[in-house]
Amino acid sequence: MDPIWFGVFVVINAEISVISPPVGMNVFLVKSMFPEIGIWEIFNGTWPFFFAALVLLAIVIVWPSTVTFLPSMMR
Repeated sequence: MDPIWFGVFVVINAEISVISPPVGMNVFLVKSMFPEIGIWEIFNGTWPFFFAALVLLAIVIVWPSTVTFLPSMMR
């Protein structure tokens, strides 16, 4: 397993975890900045980003060369 690929994989998973319920730390940060907006309204606003990150994660899993292409050019 390529360590660069694994690092990108972990970062994408971390991005998904900070915007998805029930933990969603970024959602609670936005809620603290804008208390007049409801928490579920903020969670509903994160769905497009959540699904885009899942698609990105699928691309990284199916075609790992998309992640390792540029670093392999540096060797």
